[in-house]
Amino acid sequence: MKESYNKENFSRGQSILIFSIALAIGGILIVIIFFLFGKFAVFYGTSVRNSFKAENNFTIGNVVDVGSYKGSYAIFEYVVENVKYEGRYNTPASDVEIGEHYIIYYRKKDPNDIYVDFSEKVFLPNDSTLINLAKVIYVDDAKVRYQYKINGMRYFRFQRIESKGRYKLDSTYRIEYLIANPKNSKIVE
Repeated sequence: MKESYNKENFSRGQSILIFSIALAIGGILIVIIFFLFGKFAVFYGTSVRNSFKAENNFTIGNVVDVGSYKGSYAIFEYVVENVKYEGRYNTPASDVEIGEHYIIYYRKKDPNDIYVDFSEKVFLPNDSTLINLAKVIYVDDAKVRYQYKINGMRYFRFQRIESKGRYKLDSTYRIEYLIANPKNSKIVE
């Protein structure tokens, strides 16, 4: 009877060990899958951007609405060959504001097919802007977050970036901001 009890304990112990090993391997596989998915997403995004830019058809889009439903998005109005278009595009952060302008690349055959380049924010020729300094408080492969003060008010912004390693954490860069709305800014180095 005692021998049977030991075998049963041994089987239970083996089952727990096998389950723990399987759980650890499963966790490692999940981490690897998420890592590879992230790398693919960056590669795919770069590939899409490059295919639009290669066609060299672009215009300036105006953000007319923003929202958040299964991720952040912006509604843009833009004009191609004197025809006004409106398109919804996912944003890299909920930091895009109504009234901001970005470069929009489009397909010549279908101007509704767009790529909004959030690294190419633009101010219009008649916009009044000033230069200030901002400190980078976050940076990754796709975006940079910076903070700055205008008239005692602290602002925080994200900006999409094209080349990693360009901006350094805790470094200071020049920004251009809209006088009428100081939150509307971009790094100009």
